[in-house]
Amino acid sequence: MPTSGLTDSIIVCLSSTSDIDIIYAGTLSGIFKWSIANNTWKEMNTGLTNTDVRFIKVDKYSENIVYTGTADGLFKSINSGSTWVPILDKSILSMDIQPDSISTLYVGTNGEGIYKSIDGGSNWEQKNNGFTDWGPANFVYVVPSISIISGDTLFAGTRHGVFLTEDGGSSWKEINKGLLSSYVSNEIVDSVRTIFEVAVPSDSTNGMYDVCTRDFGNPPDIDNDPHIYIFLLTPKGIMSYFDDINEYDTLYSNVCEMLYLTCSNPTSDKNIGELAKSFQEMIHWNYDTDEEDWIVKGISMLSRHFILFGELNVDSTSSYFFPLNNDLTYWGDASDEDICGLWSMYLYEKYGGISMLKNLISDTLNGFEGVDNTLTEEGYAKTHKEIFKDWVIASYVNNPDSNFYSGKYGYNLIRTISVNNNDKDTLPPYRDSTNLWSANNIYLKYPDVPNLGDTLLFNGNTTNSISLYFIKLDSTENAISVDEIPLADKEARSYIGDFDSAYSILVPFIIITGDEGNSPVPYVFHNDLTPPEYVRYSFFQNPLESSYLNFYLFSSDRIYRDVGDETPLLEFTQGETVDTVTMNIFLEPGSDSIAVIYRGNYHFTGSGTASIIASGEDLAGNDIVPETTSISIQYILANNGGSITSTDGEMILDVPSKAISKDTYFTVFRLSTADNPDNPRISSFGDLVIKPQERETKGSAYRIGPTGLELKNPASLTIHYEGELDEEVVGIYRLENNGWVYIGGVVDEETHLISTLITRIGTYQIQLGPHSSPPEIPTVYAVSQNFPNPMKSNTTILYQLPLESFVSLKIYDIAGREVRTLVNRKESFGYKAIKWEGTDNKGRKLPAGVYFYRLKASNYEKVKRLVILR
Repeated sequence: MPTSGLTDSIIVCLSSTSDIDIIYAGTLSGIFKWSIANNTWKEMNTGLTNTDVRFIKVDKYSENIVYTGTADGLFKSINSGSTWVPILDKSILSMDIQPDSISTLYVGTNGEGIYKSIDGGSNWEQKNNGFTDWGPANFVYVVPSISIISGDTLFAGTRHGVFLTEDGGSSWKEINKGLLSSYVSNEIVDSVRTIFEVAVPSDSTNGMYDVCTRDFGNPPDIDNDPHIYIFLLTPKGIMSYFDDINEYDTLYSNVCEMLYLTCSNPTSDKNIGELAKSFQEMIHWNYDTDEEDWIVKGISMLSRHFILFGELNVDSTSSYFFPLNNDLTYWGDASDEDICGLWSMYLYEKYGGISMLKNLISDTLNGFEGVDNTLTEEGYAKTHKEIFKDWVIASYVNNPDSNFYSGKYGYNLIRTISVNNNDKDTLPPYRDSTNLWSANNIYLKYPDVPNLGDTLLFNGNTTNSISLYFIKLDSTENAISVDEIPLADKEARSYIGDFDSAYSILVPFIIITGDEGNSPVPYVFHNDLTPPEYVRYSFFQNPLESSYLNFYLFSSDRIYRDVGDETPLLEFTQGETVDTVTMNIFLEPGSDSIAVIYRGNYHFTGSGTASIIASGEDLAGNDIVPETTSISIQYILANNGGSITSTDGEMILDVPSKAISKDTYFTVFRLSTADNPDNPRISSFGDLVIKPQERETKGSAYRIGPTGLELKNPASLTIHYEGELDEEVVGIYRLENNGWVYIGGVVDEETHLISTLITRIGTYQIQLGPHSSPPEIPTVYAVSQNFPNPMKSNTTILYQLPLESFVSLKIYDIAGREVRTLVNRKESFGYKAIKWEGTDNKGRKLPAGVYFYRLKASNYEKVKRLVILR
């Protein structure tokens, strides 16, 4: 047979007409049809919504009719597969056709049993009567095989064996004797009845029903029948369970109190214990249908103990496992049973016994809320958080001796509890994490562990409720002492000291009691008590996008906001708004001085003052002392101009109109100075540190941003200084390529201000002493707005000359009359300033009003307005 046209070689099923003139192949890619006439395969998927074909059936009575089943349903074709239409919207596994004129169909589904149609699929009737008499619905309603023997007799293969009907599906019965691995005999039934009604291993006079109802409460009774049905079943891996679906009058429900139990040695101690757990779950459901699983499963473990050993007797045969880093409140699977059982046993032993259990079962609050409510009702002041910590230590130490911490660190009824320690035989740091509502440890056995020195530092994540305990053990691993270590802000320095002959093993235990914060909770043990040797941070205004600040932090160690969160904490506060700047690793140079560089960006959207604070800690939790930098921000419109003042009020920059090409954010912040830094560098959580070049500084340096911005018209820069100048050479300097360039400046000794014009934005400072280089030469003629303006007693006018020029600077009144000539001479190039006291050419004070001044130099002429107030 040729394979031409068959695009999928994985054949799932085949079917053909009686004369084999036509063959249908079902694949994972749909249905393909071969015929003698065409001698090739043709895809036939029109109308199919799912091409994962499970079977193909040709109706032998009318062979142009074909059926196929998929996960999306049963499909029918009346034209030999050319087109398909859905006729049953169920997940179909199997089918058989009764070859008669009315086309009787039976289909097996994946979870809904068997459906029957007597009209070729137009109408369907579910035929499941009797299935659940022999097995649980989730097994018997999965029917991967169905076969018509003759007439109304057919077999159905299910996940619980084979079933037979002889009345066309109206009733089914199991025919599994000799087929299944186990078979339920009358003897098995009697032995189960004895355990449930007569006697259990712990009590020869009471059966499981009496013991459990006495200790936990009454079961539900949906069917008004006091009997409990125990369904003996054979599926592998299942010993016993309770399914609350049977407590509802709904599809697939048995509508009765039913427990499921394996029929394979059902009265072994193991299976009796499993049945006891299932029965407690049924009772618990009767009082609190939505209780959290870990509470229910934990009390079910008590039910097992009571049935096998008794309420007051020791279980010396079972070995419980206490898993580290396992959330008590998260029920995953049966592997969590031990830890839930230990929690319930601890509550039972220490906080009220049977009375507490009954109150907890009947309390409709769930989880820890129900535990706390029950403790209050029983008269206990402790909360679940306090008990949780004691319980963790008890599960590790298990010493119930009343002379050892009054017996709170042990169980009276459980002997063996195993814990897998986290052994350490190397030096710190010891990094790990712990889930919420769980515990973890490190196991330090001397002399296997190297000398830790005299201090061990614990650093835990501050977003969580963390407790730290030190358990000291002797060489036989018996507990000597248990100490809770006080944690200040989740950090504590705990002195271990040199090896102490009084103990051989130290086991620090980390316990998480809470749902808040990070999960898992990171922490570290470290013997490093020294903060990083080198931490510097800097920021600058982005030269291309003025609304952004770029931040960099350089450190000799990695920096954390908190344990497990590697990034410095950098906060930008403007007004009432506090934003956190995200800092990510930028580079890892790996040098002795700088191990890592972090970078972040911040976008501001308005003018005002802001503070920037950077902080963090190293891995050991040694804090880096935070310092704050203040910054001024001003949005200046290109057409209007504007001014910006430093946060300390000591520096003012006036930007005239048309000086910038576009509306721009300007920033300014004060820099610090240092005696012997590199020139320049970044101080410890401060700012740029600048070492003057052989000159004394007069006040702080100010970095104005965007650094490097060239102005089309000069701006007026004024800086205040303290003290006297003592006739020394003084001027304003700009930082340029790690050196200082003299700009110039006019001194007003009365106001202690020095002013100059600038055409480039950058870092400026007043410095004293001889110039090491000639002053910077202006590139254009310009004159500034006088300051102050309005003026009272005097004002200053700045101007600049790129060339030696004849200069005329005159004052005019509102009528245009000249009232004062300030300059009328040839002057050298450079930055100039002149102070005017508001008098005319004869020295008389001019009246208050509006005046104008005009500067003429070479071909340059500029007029500006000033105001006099008296």
